[in-house]
Amino acid sequence: MLKAELFEIVANGENSGVEFKRDDLIPEEEKWVIELFLRKHKAPKITMEKTHA
Repeated sequence: MLKAELFEIVANGENSGVEFKRDDLIPEEEKWVIELFLRKHKAPKITMEKTHA
């Protein structure tokens, strides 16, 4: 894959064939990443609860 192709994929964002994931986050950190994303995009507030031990 060329660097230009990678930049194009990133620029186009997620869709049914592309999903961006980070493998260095623990579940509690994921919660905050999601909340910050929702705030940035002015999405309705949601409650996220821990569902596993």
